[in-house]
Amino acid sequence: MTTLASPAPFSSVSGEGVVTGAGARHIRVLLVEEHLLMRWALKALINQQSDMQVVAEAGDGDEALRAIRECSPDVVLTEIAIPGIDGLNLARTLAQISPRTGILFLTSWEDDTYLLEALRAGGRGFFLKKSAEPGLLMDGVRAVAQGRTYIQATAAGSLVRDFLQRSGSPLI
Repeated sequence: MTTLASPAPFSSVSGEGVVTGAGARHIRVLLVEEHLLMRWALKALINQQSDMQVVAEAGDGDEALRAIRECSPDVVLTEIAIPGIDGLNLARTLAQISPRTGILFLTSWEDDTYLLEALRAGGRGFFLKKSAEPGLLMDGVRAVAQGRTYIQATAAGSLVRDFLQRSGSPLI
């Protein structure tokens, strides 16, 4: 476990997930966030869910790759701007080494280009930190774990604009 005094490069929970009373397997989540306080807050939120468990944490992309190989998460929840391998390159690498693992971006980068690049890199989810509602973020984790795509409504407008521009349709 990561501690305040001396955080480990990454911490993990071994095993194939925790089985709930109903026999369903928890969604195994890897948190990748440079800022320790943000990581702890996200971990608390995720571990409060009856169907999720944080199985590892990483403060940079290199640690995340090691954790992915060791823990086989269902979902990687990451920022785009992380030290080492950035979130976009992490997604590209993840598609090669663990194609079943979904990646969900939770980022402070608001430029439309990042949403499009995140999806092109293999991301299945996208949320902006400044406006992500906790319940919807957890719905996003669930959707990504099921292989679906989930984009926060406030960020989705850029996808629509990009599609309309490419198709030659008038902008809304």
